[in-house]
Amino acid sequence: MSGHEGNKSGTTVKKNKKKLLLKAFTVCFILLLAAAGSAAWFLYTLDRDLPSIQPLRDYRPSIITRIYADNDELIDEFYLEDRRVINITELPPHVVQAFVAAEDSRFFSHRGLDMQGILRAFYRNLQAGRIVQGGSTITQQVAKSLFLTPEKSYIRKLREAMLAFKIERYLNKYEILNLYLNQIYLGHGTYGIEAASERYFGKEAKHLTLSEAALLAGLPKAPSTYSPLYRLEKARERQEYVLNRMAEDGYITEKERDEAANEPLTFKKPGDSRKIAPHFTELVRQYLQSTYSSRVLYKEGLEVYTTLNVPMQEAAMEAVEQGLRELDKRQGFRGALENIPSEEFADVLESLWVDLGREVPVKGQIMPALVTGVDNETKTLTLGVGPYDGTMTLEDMKWAVKGDLEHPDELLRVGDIVQARVIELLEGADGRVRFRFGLEQEPEVQGALLSIEAGTGEIKAMVGGRDYEQSEFNRAVQAVRQPGSAFKPFIYTAAFDRGMTPSTVIMDTPVVYRDTLEDSTWKPHNYGETFHGPTTLRTALIRSRNLVTIKILKEMGIEYA
Repeated sequence: MSGHEGNKSGTTVKKNKKKLLLKAFTVCFILLLAAAGSAAWFLYTLDRDLPSIQPLRDYRPSIITRIYADNDELIDEFYLEDRRVINITELPPHVVQAFVAAEDSRFFSHRGLDMQGILRAFYRNLQAGRIVQGGSTITQQVAKSLFLTPEKSYIRKLREAMLAFKIERYLNKYEILNLYLNQIYLGHGTYGIEAASERYFGKEAKHLTLSEAALLAGLPKAPSTYSPLYRLEKARERQEYVLNRMAEDGYITEKERDEAANEPLTFKKPGDSRKIAPHFTELVRQYLQSTYSSRVLYKEGLEVYTTLNVPMQEAAMEAVEQGLRELDKRQGFRGALENIPSEEFADVLESLWVDLGREVPVKGQIMPALVTGVDNETKTLTLGVGPYDGTMTLEDMKWAVKGDLEHPDELLRVGDIVQARVIELLEGADGRVRFRFGLEQEPEVQGALLSIEAGTGEIKAMVGGRDYEQSEFNRAVQAVRQPGSAFKPFIYTAAFDRGMTPSTVIMDTPVVYRDTLEDSTWKPHNYGETFHGPTTLRTALIRSRNLVTIKILKEMGIEYA
């Protein structure tokens, strides 16, 4: 082969390579355009299907309907979500700063997505080998909470990011924070900072301390895991993280951080949320729902004023509770609620303490307590509630047996959980509070009480049962029972209205009524099967004479009575 032919062959190879490269480049370019076009079309369709964010300017979540007593005292609330809408201008700066530091430290500098935060979260999760930090911004959380479902998918995450960009262009940072702090779920059924502040601390959010604000700011990540009511140690750990983040971001000094971390926290006791007249307010709820619809009841925030009188309601509840307990005790003691093995004592005592809201019991308070010791020599029991303990003597439990009780272990043993009433608060030798307990038990019998103002017909007190949480059945208005002799005063009142007097004489003698339709007879009689002849209305009412009452009713007519 000559040199000329070799050059020609090399040139041909180079041309073929160029053609192949050109074709490859063309194919890649076409594929790239196709991918870009597909991505653009996908994003376009995704954007087209996104919900409108315009309603955000007219943010109107479901608002609580409030029920008031006759003195304008709040007695109940109805809601789909426990939320109280506030404006964040009412909050002290450290409340807002705590949430920003905990959830989105670059909130004021990014435009909806924090790429630096996403990369940082990815790196930390990679180091930990599990998800320990999320990358969602506050704006993304608002988008997810208001517009999207909680499903976990890449499509949902992409929709969340696109909505976040839109929200950032539509609202300013203050408006976004306002939405977030009113919308965020903070555990135990509460939504928003105001409802959470009331639920956990029994105060308005504008009065939260730095320590309290940091604790609440730690809840959005996992409200159940960091619940201060059930997992205080976990909540404190998360609170410390928030305080550290606030210090790192320059919101607080190290001294303020340390003081807040060591500040004692006082939580609202579970009993503080107990409704004073649940059976009554349930009747009100049913009326409102049937009259105005569920939508109005649960979303429009009605203010409802009723005739209930709080002091009378409290007296009615106390009377029913005391009467039922005394009646139940006369039926005998049914034994301990359960018996716990000794290795579980610590967990049980902590659980009892949590149920009390970590508050020292007060005189008269009834609660479950654990029998931790029995001393037959001193004839006493030792009972524990959380970090506190107390004693119970034979005298404090004598109602539980019909005969003589020689030793406490004849009735209870170590590990028993019983209901106990605080009879007295004592100071131990070590200066700690100790209690003298009395044995109680949960009544099985039920009762009801209804108090109506005769002149107006207004309901002043209503107790439909001893515990609404155990039974919602309203025995005051739903129980179908014979009124018995309780109905007699109404008949005598009608008789006096008809012209009879307390001196009017009616014959207390046997009488027989025949029912021709049923072909039967009715022969009423007095209690004791006795008859007393001529009887004044005064005596008949005092002695509850059935025959005299029946004859009065017969003479007046049932419709008039």
